[in-house]
Amino acid sequence: MISRKPKIVLNTTTLNQGGVLQRIYSFIDNIVSGTFEEFDWEIFLSARVKKEIEQRQMELNVPSRLFPISPARNVKSRNEIRVALDESRPDLVFTFAGPAYIKHRWPELMGVADGWVTHSNSVAFKSVPRWSDRWGLKLSSFYKRLWFRRSSMFVNQTETGKNGIVTRFGAHPENVYIVPNALAAWYEIADSPTPRQKGEPLIIFYFSGAYSHKRHDVLPDLAAELKRQGEENFKIWITLPEENPLTKNLLAKTKTVGVESHFVNYGRVPVTRGLQLYAKAHICFMPSVLETFSATYLEAMATRTPIVASDFAFAHEICGDAALYVDPDDSIDAARKILEIAGNNLLQSKLTDVGTQQLKKFPDVPAQMEIYRKVLNQALTAVSKT
Repeated sequence: MISRKPKIVLNTTTLNQGGVLQRIYSFIDNIVSGTFEEFDWEIFLSARVKKEIEQRQMELNVPSRLFPISPARNVKSRNEIRVALDESRPDLVFTFAGPAYIKHRWPELMGVADGWVTHSNSVAFKSVPRWSDRWGLKLSSFYKRLWFRRSSMFVNQTETGKNGIVTRFGAHPENVYIVPNALAAWYEIADSPTPRQKGEPLIIFYFSGAYSHKRHDVLPDLAAELKRQGEENFKIWITLPEENPLTKNLLAKTKTVGVESHFVNYGRVPVTRGLQLYAKAHICFMPSVLETFSATYLEAMATRTPIVASDFAFAHEICGDAALYVDPDDSIDAARKILEIAGNNLLQSKLTDVGTQQLKKFPDVPAQMEIYRKVLNQALTAVSKT
């Protein structure tokens, strides 16, 4: 048994983009504030995580080391991290979102937040425009799974992801822990749905980055179908970087289809500004065909914005009866359900009331940290028995 304070190395060396940056900042913030004081911490930082800490003016009061080059494709960086781990001699390495791409001899709890690796499907792969990119993604996912299998303990956000880890990695179910996503602290629970005033455009909001599996490409057809079904006064709000090829292709398609005037692109929107947009939106549309645990679902529930989501297990697990579900390629059904919500105050209230209750199933940030504490202790106990 470990009699001293357990030493944990928090490994963030592969984190460079995506929603995981918000989660890792929250986790490190709790380390700094003493939430996990029963552990002796050292943090291995990627350049992006270090930048995030500096931008938020966090005083990092625990030992840390910077590894500016990701080990994903750099052998020198892998060796440097391996040597640093040997110097640190941790009781546990917690790789927040793997794989770590490192062959080392220390027990590891591996965070898995890559839906392509755990529960990808043929529909998601077909969303990737070019065949070469599809095969590249398949090979990349297979390569990552080989690295993931080096660990025997995992932490994921959903049952859907856990099932994928068990079936695709060959992991034992008892060694796969679940820590759900948490609603950001700045999202307060709204009292009622945002009412659409007479003459006001119907606002359909899709808060998402520019990834093919998010299926932004269906939006122009949706807009055209809304018009065919009699709705002329509407706007579809998106949050895509102007320079991204996906954005350019989408906006070009809106012109071809003749619905350009119905789109508003806010560009890159910081997560802290999302609340301002939700507060003015009437529908949250989520046609994504692959998610691990998008915070968008929780944000929509918190702001009492009715959800129309893709009909996949990952969406059902999070939203339950708080959403209407569609095939994202079926623009007729998607438009019909959006208009059904927009024209039915009772349905809006029903969905958002259920969403408020559904939201209670998921932790806030303090509760999420308590789950992390439990998982870390369980992992350390498992290590001590081997």
